[in-house]
Amino acid sequence: MPEGFKPDSNNRPGDMPGGGGGPQGRGGGGMFGTGQAGPLRLFQSELSGQISWLLPFVAFACIGLLAELRRRKPLTAKQNETLFWLAWLLPVMAFFSVAGFFHQYYLIMLAPPIAVLAGAGWVELWKQYSEQDGWRKWLLTAGFIAALAFELYVLQPYLKQIGTGWSIGIGAAGIAFLLILLLARKKQKLAFTAAVAGMLVLLVAPLFWSATPILYGDNSMLPQAGPSQQRIGQRQGAGDGRNSGINTKLVNYLTKNNTGETCLFATTDASTAEAYIIQTGKAVIPMGGFSGSDPVFTVEKLKQAVADKKVKYFLISSGSGFDGRGGGSSEVLDWIRKNSTEVPEEEWQPAASDGSGLMGMRNGMALYKINQ
Repeated sequence: MPEGFKPDSNNRPGDMPGGGGGPQGRGGGGMFGTGQAGPLRLFQSELSGQISWLLPFVAFACIGLLAELRRRKPLTAKQNETLFWLAWLLPVMAFFSVAGFFHQYYLIMLAPPIAVLAGAGWVELWKQYSEQDGWRKWLLTAGFIAALAFELYVLQPYLKQIGTGWSIGIGAAGIAFLLILLLARKKQKLAFTAAVAGMLVLLVAPLFWSATPILYGDNSMLPQAGPSQQRIGQRQGAGDGRNSGINTKLVNYLTKNNTGETCLFATTDASTAEAYIIQTGKAVIPMGGFSGSDPVFTVEKLKQAVADKKVKYFLISSGSGFDGRGGGSSEVLDWIRKNSTEVPEEEWQPAASDGSGLMGMRNGMALYKINQ
């Protein structure tokens, strides 16, 4: 079953990966809500807010940066640098335009060339705007207009979530600074201030989008940008008696009964262990690595870890044989069960009546203590 459709470690149904990338948290086309493959894929609503905000401005910036390119003239340092970053940007854009399997956060690979070309391009376009008299003097304003229009297009599907103030504020500020730039061309200081302010206006929405995974507590394994993550974050943390995803009764039991072991406990995978590591600051062993399919221990290594007092408690499935969630080979898990005593549930699980679906509770998981 694909990651995200499976119940999570709290035994709750997962969300479709990438499903929050589009407006209202709806996944679009593609396996993970990554839009329909094609040349305009990065400009569709599913992906445009992830990385594409400044691409229209970058297009005009590259025209300005390469305007003096001639077949028989040697390349300047500026042209070499521009072609280098385009050689990064364009193939990666082409790949994601046709790729069938990827998550939204993979698009971070486009961030460096976009940032460099937008920054260097702004400097070059301002120089051409203030010094040139030909068609190149209009590249800066054309880039602003294209980027502003595209930004308002990206924001439009999210207005019910973030309010119309975003579009009104960004649109009004962008138009105001653009008019100042056009009307005050001969007043260098005022025009320069308007050009800087206009660029900052274009960065407001991308800055907010990039902060949403932190602000709204999005899925750390498959992060996405966008205000649709507010709904997901609120649902994940709302009123279920959790302390940031950990079973505090389990933590209290393990802490009280620790006899000098280095690790609080060992469990099946990183998705189960991570919240305990973050919230307690103590070591937890994910025996199956990131997803549970990359075993850390052999039986001999596990015996040595126990002998060295690295770990005494194991949170694994209560059944026999291989743990369907990973966490090691069947031999390792069988050795744990045969050489341990299962801790009674009432000692480490909250009461069922509290409605919590905490890690390791009522989802086939059991806590084992090594016999010593």
